[in-house]
Amino acid sequence: MPEEVKPHMSPQLNFAVIDGSAGYRNLLSAFLQAEWPHATIEEVDPFAETLRGIGFAFGINSDVILLGGIGTTAEACSSLQRLRSREHCPPVILMVARELEPQVALLIEAGASSVLFKDAFSKRSLIDSIRRLLGKTADGAPSERSLAEAPAPFPDTRTFGQFSFIANGQCHTVVVVHFHFLATLSNGNFAQVFSAERIHDRARVVIKISLTTALHGAEVRAFCERYRLIAGLDGQNVVRHVDAGVADSWPYVVLEHLSGGDLRRRMAAGISPTEAVQILNKLCAALA
Repeated sequence: MPEEVKPHMSPQLNFAVIDGSAGYRNLLSAFLQAEWPHATIEEVDPFAETLRGIGFAFGINSDVILLGGIGTTAEACSSLQRLRSREHCPPVILMVARELEPQVALLIEAGASSVLFKDAFSKRSLIDSIRRLLGKTADGAPSERSLAEAPAPFPDTRTFGQFSFIANGQCHTVVVVHFHFLATLSNGNFAQVFSAERIHDRARVVIKISLTTALHGAEVRAFCERYRLIAGLDGQNVVRHVDAGVADSWPYVVLEHLSGGDLRRRMAAGISPTEAVQILNKLCAALA
C-alpha cells in the first residue's frame, strides 16, 4: 500500500496586538486573519487594570508583537525598553502617528523592529513587514527575496498619495499608501469612492473610504466582519480585493478597476431585455 502523502501544513503564527482602541485592534486582527486564517491573535488593551501590576507579561509566545497606542517618542522608547528587557522578546512592529515621522530612526534604534504609521498604512505594508521580520512567505516557506528587495523597516513616504474630499462640511486630506489619486467617482456622506493608480506599476484601482466607520466607533466591528468575508472570496464575476488600510481615522478597501462602468447608470440609460438577462446570469454566477 503506497505511503500517504500529507499536504504541506504552514506553521501556525501567533500575534499580540496591543492598542488602547478596541476598533483598531479589531481592524489589525482582521487584516492578519485575512492573510493567515489559522493564526492565533491575542488582543491586549494596555490600559486594562490587570496590566498595571504585571507589566508586559503578554505576548510571551508571539511570533510578532504589534504595539500601538503610542502618543510620544518618550512613551514609545519606554515601552520598547520594557519589552526588549524580556528574554526572547519577539520582533516588535511599532504603530505610531505620522507626526512622529522625524523620530523613526530613533524608534528603530530604541528597539522597534519596524515602524508603521497607524493613520496611514495598508494591509500589504503590514504583511510585508511581518514577512520581512520572520523571513518567510505567506505560506510559511523561507523567503526567496534578497535583503535588498525586502521592505524597509520604516514607511517610504514617496509611496504616499493624497486624497481630498468634503465630509460633514469639513475638508479632509488623507494619505493612502501605494496609490495616487486620479478622480472622484462618488462623493457621499457614507463613503468616498476614488479612481486611483498604483504607484509602482500604474495599475488602475478603485478606493472606497468608509466614512461611517471611524476606528473609535462600534461600527468598525461590522466593517471587519464584512472585510473577512469579502476579502476571502475568489470566484467568477466577484470583484477582487487588492488591498485595504487606514487613512486618517477611517478604514478603506482597494478594489480592482472594472472598465464596464456603473450598472446603475447603464440601467438608467435603458438596457434591452436580452442584456438584462445576461447581467442577471453573471450576478447569479457570482452569488453561487
